[in-house]
Amino acid sequence: MRRYLSIDFLRGLGIFFVVLLHQLVFHYSNIVEAIENPNIIVIIVGFLLEFGGLFVIISSIAHTVTNYGRLRDNTQSLRNVLISSIVYGLFFLIMNYIYFLVFAPGLLDREVGEFRMSIIPALIRKGVFVPPDIDRYFHATILGIIGWSIIFVNIALFFMFRKNGLQKVKRNIMIMLFLGTFFTVAGLSRIYLYPIFNGLIDNSNYFSAIFLGFLVNNYYPIFPYLGFAFYGSMIGLAIVHDEYKKYYWKFFFILGFFWLILGVVGYISFEDTMLERAVDMHAVSFEVLMLGIFILTFQLLFKLIDQNGANVSPKKEKTTRFFRRFGVVSFTIFMFETTFSELIGKLFSLVWGGWNTQMWSCFIFSFTNLILWTIIIFLWEKAEFKYGLEWMTGKFLYLIVKRPSTKIYLKQILYFEGEK
Repeated sequence: MRRYLSIDFLRGLGIFFVVLLHQLVFHYSNIVEAIENPNIIVIIVGFLLEFGGLFVIISSIAHTVTNYGRLRDNTQSLRNVLISSIVYGLFFLIMNYIYFLVFAPGLLDREVGEFRMSIIPALIRKGVFVPPDIDRYFHATILGIIGWSIIFVNIALFFMFRKNGLQKVKRNIMIMLFLGTFFTVAGLSRIYLYPIFNGLIDNSNYFSAIFLGFLVNNYYPIFPYLGFAFYGSMIGLAIVHDEYKKYYWKFFFILGFFWLILGVVGYISFEDTMLERAVDMHAVSFEVLMLGIFILTFQLLFKLIDQNGANVSPKKEKTTRFFRRFGVVSFTIFMFETTFSELIGKLFSLVWGGWNTQMWSCFIFSFTNLILWTIIIFLWEKAEFKYGLEWMTGKFLYLIVKRPSTKIYLKQILYFEGEK
């Protein structure tokens, strides 16, 4: 089964900017003032921080391509693909809570001008145990929506692929188009459901709030981000077929521009409430605007990197390798980048007092983190990326569902030596 350079490249590029931007924002002591009086740099940083939804699309494309290949090559049964996907999705839902309660960056409290932190970053920065805020149990994080996406997308694929459905390419793509559009439009329901969610929190009805929080709460709720996942699966189904070059390429560009233009019109038509994190038409417009950008971004990179010819270009494999190194271990980096940066921040403070009071020095700190991660990844490659979260996930899936996983062969993937 062919792997696509653009998927790991885009994932790696994304996690590269996650490290850069997270450390800039979460260590800058004057962040509240910067947000309330933004200059062009703050605006650009804020815009780039909204690219998390791109990981939803990338993940869905990758899982669809991988599972389709296993079914086409008869290396796994349809039932086993579904079971392993559900187990994998549940694993991400569990990791969602571990990440957000224990390892995640802070949530900005603008009233007091500081971040409300998760357990380990707070322990490192403040030297005391700080229990997580109640809010952290209800936020819809990127790991949570990836988990839900893996489950629901593969349930849909299971029913579509039954009875020789694997060969019904156009039908399958149209079903994913419908589901993607349905859940994206369902994002409008957040405007009405979000106040209900807040009411549940105010009344301490936490059990119900957890489920509604996954649907409508900030930052990556099922409405509309499950729609992003179905669109990603739609793209994944298309790129494994030759017809993609003739028809789907133009169709997906039209789809991307449709959401982009619709989002821009809505964004400039409604009152700007981004700083308040309000759930209204302005917020919904911004989400579909970003959906358009995500679809177009992947299409462009796929066109530049993967689509020209059936075989991988050795030159492109080599030139994309730097970011793909980040891509093959992106889960591990994402989980621990905040904890790592807090430790580096302690060292910075020993030799450079007040470094976090200026944005330019925070940029230096962010790039220092990137340099250190780059060194770690290069050294880690010599050990074939063993014992990271990706590697352990592959071992876990084989133990539970007896599914061979490419995640334990990350160095081979990086150098494009074929799938094991």
